[in-house]
Amino acid sequence: MIKNKFLKAVNDTALRMKAEDIKVLDLGKFDTCGEYYIIMTANSAPHMKALVREISAMAKALKIPVHHVEGLQAGRWVLIDCMDVIVHIFTKEERGFYNIERLWDSE
Repeated sequence: MIKNKFLKAVNDTALRMKAEDIKVLDLGKFDTCGEYYIIMTANSAPHMKALVREISAMAKALKIPVHHVEGLQAGRWVLIDCMDVIVHIFTKEERGFYNIERLWDSE
């Protein structure tokens, strides 16, 4: 129940902050380090930092621990590790390069 609330809150925050191409992948059927991946695109490094700040603050307000944030200094791809939910924020170029949605396409 709390996981669904958190997924919706991340999505709502990303929409409010003008993230683009937001996708939620249910990875429960795979043996991964997270049950859900939320993937979004930021239009610049400052936009990415603002998204990280807002999503982290929202997680804290919901008492969801943010265990690790990686990649913030480089400003091209950030990972926010909330254990069962992993948030990926990419620049458009990095998202196209890594195309992690393709990695988890089960069809």
